[in-house]
Amino acid sequence: MIRTLSKISPEEQAREAAIQSMNPKLRKLYEEISAKFEKQNAASVWFYYEVGLTAKKAHANAPEYGDGAIEKLAMATTVDRGLIYKAITLTNFATKDELKKILERRTVKGEPVSWSHLAQIMSVEDKKQFHQMVDTILEKNLSIRQLRDEMKKRAYGGGGSRQLVPRTAMGGLAHMIALCGRANAKFLTEFDETVFNPLEAVEGREVTDGMLQRVGEAEDTLVKLAAEAQAKAADMTRLRGELVQRRDQALAEKGKQAKVSDPDDSDDSDEPEEKAESSEVKKGANRRRGGSPPPKPAPAAKRPVSVKGRTRRPVGA
Repeated sequence: MIRTLSKISPEEQAREAAIQSMNPKLRKLYEEISAKFEKQNAASVWFYYEVGLTAKKAHANAPEYGDGAIEKLAMATTVDRGLIYKAITLTNFATKDELKKILERRTVKGEPVSWSHLAQIMSVEDKKQFHQMVDTILEKNLSIRQLRDEMKKRAYGGGGSRQLVPRTAMGGLAHMIALCGRANAKFLTEFDETVFNPLEAVEGREVTDGMLQRVGEAEDTLVKLAAEAQAKAADMTRLRGELVQRRDQALAEKGKQAKVSDPDDSDDSDEPEEKAESSEVKKGANRRRGGSPPPKPAPAAKRPVSVKGRTRRPVGA
């Protein structure tokens, strides 16, 4: 039976709208991810790794898959967008063989690394740090809470959560993402429990002008908050574009420097005699420096000696 949009939830409407807005290539990626739901546990490391490999195609080739490809995949698959980006990062930090070896290892309690562990360390700067953190998790048998504390110490230069400013840009991003994630979850829970659900239970005879005024104020506050969050998101989009340009310029400059540093292939066919002469001069200098004495000059020829009018020839002449 075909469901009409009026009979399904807003979340389901948004999901179906996201699917309908996909171009054929993105729709194929969505179907691949959906198939993975059926084959693997959605909480397993391998599930997210496979999701990362699939979504990576859209992330690396955005024009081919249309605008907002990752967001559409997140909406259609109900996998959080942040988790999709973490899954993509995991594929950059570990090959399949490397991940297999990681999952074969165990803590002192005989437990493997979980996806929850790996998701916490996706904010590290490079592959080397990722594998170092995996070693730390296994060697210290860190729980998720302990791992979060460890990541805070690294992001804040060893000062834990008491310091206000992270040490690096990557640390700041990790802090912001974690903070927003916690704040968002807390806000949504408290909003439903303390505001939305009680208001839905209010009967007509209980509605007052003061209540309606408060509802209007709450609505204005949420609209303002959403607008400010959207503005910050636009700032991050702009910054990401600028960072991509800076990286491309740096790579181009590095390529130019590499070309300049390479010696030009010059035609030396007109200078063989000069090279040979230079080589002989260097050999002579090396012999003198190396301890072998320079050749002695030939002795001068002896002149005849005159004695009382006779010329005596030198002996041996």
